[in-house]
Amino acid sequence: LVALDEGEDRRLGDLLGERPVVINFFASWCQPCIDEMPDFEAVHRAVGDEVTIIGMANRDSPEAALGIVDRTGVTYPTYGDPQSSAITYFGGVQMPTTVFIDASGEVVDVHAGALDEGELRQKIDEAFGVPA
Repeated sequence: LVALDEGEDRRLGDLLGERPVVINFFASWCQPCIDEMPDFEAVHRAVGDEVTIIGMANRDSPEAALGIVDRTGVTYPTYGDPQSSAITYFGGVQMPTTVFIDASGEVVDVHAGALDEGELRQKIDEAFGVPA
């Protein structure tokens, strides 16, 4: 994973296995993606250390993706997927796509389309048993 900010590049596998992970694929050219990012931020603040939320910029320049991160106030870690290899791996076919991975590293859900705060909270509760 290519860090969009000053953080270090990571392998996705490094982020799995400790706690559930939610990967939200977004892009600066995707208005529904931008619209849902403040909702993901609110849930990120609510779940704290129980669930890791990651943003993944799909087919976007680091500058454009960081501009959206700054504009939406997102504080969770964000990375780049410039060749769409990660979204393709998870079977994502539209933007936005959100992937839910349990603490053992198993993909439990891939959601195509935007999620609002309530829907995201419900999916985290259903997928991981973590009230958000």
